[in-house]
Amino acid sequence: MRNKNSFRLNCGPLGNDSPSGPNSNLHPWFAGLRSLTPVLALVCLALASSVVARAAEIIPAGLDYLYTVPGAGTASGSYTTVSGAQQGNNAPGVVDLMGVPTFGGADTIITRLASTPFMSATGAICADDTVGCTATIVANITNLNLESTTPVTIGGVTANLFVTVDHQGTGSNMLTLTQTVPEGSSTTPEGTFTSFFDVFVDIRAGSLSGQIVSTQELNLTFNGGRWNDPDDGGGFLASRVTECVPGVTCHVADPTPEPASVLLLMSGLACCYAFGKRRVTS
Repeated sequence: MRNKNSFRLNCGPLGNDSPSGPNSNLHPWFAGLRSLTPVLALVCLALASSVVARAAEIIPAGLDYLYTVPGAGTASGSYTTVSGAQQGNNAPGVVDLMGVPTFGGADTIITRLASTPFMSATGAICADDTVGCTATIVANITNLNLESTTPVTIGGVTANLFVTVDHQGTGSNMLTLTQTVPEGSSTTPEGTFTSFFDVFVDIRAGSLSGQIVSTQELNLTFNGGRWNDPDDGGGFLASRVTECVPGVTCHVADPTPEPASVLLLMSGLACCYAFGKRRVTS
């Protein structure tokens, strides 16, 4: 009669190999799975994440980086109006602006404050890639570093003017997304978006930290933007953003790659190199 304990499988920690430990009677084939435990855990996590992603379309919290298009009067690009200012041959008060790259090549950061699911017209959470569903994301312009394209004369003093964020207004800052195609690609965005930002900005003289000439509240609106899932290629914002207060100011900016993505790529390549070298030398 076979000893009933000869193939006893102990479900204790896999890492204990002592003769009297919980794995002392573990069959060698099962014991060999110890080294695979971390890998299996990662596979399970990836599968779980995949199921969640297919179940609902969710836009995660995060940062969107943009680079400002220089202004050319009120006809194109970025500009603002500053009382008493004169810049070249521009109309009085009109100041053309350009970006001051500060954040890995970007001068503007939009912060999505919370992960947000897409909803149907009846208020139900939409399944992934459902055309017609919308998502309203709470977002702020948290960083803005702009400079006049040429020096500006104001109050008898000539200097470059700079624009920075002072604080957020009390308006409902948001991005409103609509799913227009079932699945996007690197050349076909998944949908459109509109935006509204209530933000106070400081107009400074001489530098980004220079004396404040004035503080303005701007209610910036934009219609006709395009968005995409990052896994479809490219970034979340997939088109030029033109946020304006008609006749007062206009901020035109193009999305730029997230600076951290470059670091992540370099880190991945370094890990692959180290792993390959280790296999060759072992």
